[in-house]
Amino acid sequence: PHFLYNTLDSIMWMAESGDQENVVKMIAALAKFFRLSLSGGNETISVKDEIQHAENYLVIQKMRYDEQFDYEISVDPVVSDWKTLKILLQPIVENAIIHGVGNLPYKGEIKISAGICKDKLVFEVSDNGFGMKPDVLENILAEKPSDKSGIGVHNVHQRIQLMYGPEYGLQFESQPDEGTTVRITLPPITA
Repeated sequence: PHFLYNTLDSIMWMAESGDQENVVKMIAALAKFFRLSLSGGNETISVKDEIQHAENYLVIQKMRYDEQFDYEISVDPVVSDWKTLKILLQPIVENAIIHGVGNLPYKGEIKISAGICKDKLVFEVSDNGFGMKPDVLENILAEKPSDKSGIGVHNVHQRIQLMYGPEYGLQFESQPDEGTTVRITLPPITA
């Protein structure tokens, strides 16, 4: 709800200032974002659709954050039609923006990739932001997240493990003042 409210607020401000081009761009991204979120009630979608969902979110947030960051997306074509749980990337990208690059004194960078590693589907989301202190990193996937920001990653991790088993899920690498990389590992589901 906060994301929707903030996005609609941004659209309203752009409309009031006469920025029609960006109003259209943000509304189009928001429509695509919600269309893919619903995805006919299916729990799984293609990798390319999950990537598109994350990119729609990034388009909106990049406009809201006044070009504070750039992003880059790379997908191994082999995995484009593979299946993944939906809405895995968006909470991770949201954390990369809010806790990583959103308030940097320089331009942030977010990179998203999807490919194969050791016969598994692997997504990576990395940023050049603030990073995490070792104690935060150690408890990031704790059974009971201590604050609202930990709930999203915890839920993504739990959904993956409930669906596919304990060998799948999230892994974090982070260095203070250097950035964070989140690796999402899933089974290779080709149809």
